[in-house]
Amino acid sequence: MPNAPSGSQDPLDDFRETMAHLVSGVAVVTASSPEGQPGGLLVSSITSYGTDPATVMLAVSRTARTYDLLRQAEEFGVHLLASDQTELAGIFAGHQTDKFADTEWEWDATVPRVSGAPGPPDPSRLPGSRPYASCCPTARSPAGSYAGGRPTPASGSTRSPCVPGPAAPPAPDRTSPRT
Repeated sequence: MPNAPSGSQDPLDDFRETMAHLVSGVAVVTASSPEGQPGGLLVSSITSYGTDPATVMLAVSRTARTYDLLRQAEEFGVHLLASDQTELAGIFAGHQTDKFADTEWEWDATVPRVSGAPGPPDPSRLPGSRPYASCCPTARSPAGSYAGGRPTPASGSTRSPCVPGPAAPPAPDRTSPRT
């Protein structure tokens, strides 16, 4: 791994090169549209934000095609991937219109749940399956690139419905001089 930036004349290129060496988790995040169509994308900006209450935070670019779907969703799924799931990662990182066409999945209430990514222990699932959590949004950035969510009870249990989180505060006025 190189220890120094590439030395290009573009600081953004240097930043991208540096950040490409950051090891992070990878997850598929899924939700359904108001029309009931599944949607999802691959994210690498995801973290456990807190444990009391349990909360995840993820970053999604406002230019992502799935951004609006996630902003409107009342529930979303987080499917943590392992190194042997590069094919699944490639599907959700891609630009195809229907990422679910060649993917095994099922509905978990209103969340598309990708096969091989179950939640808490479920005897009907194969051993070695990957972690999955259905989450309720709790916060959304008005600037648009993050969302927080709390895991809901596992599928198959008596799920309580998601209670929407607080509305995001208004976006800051970026035209005023900073004080």
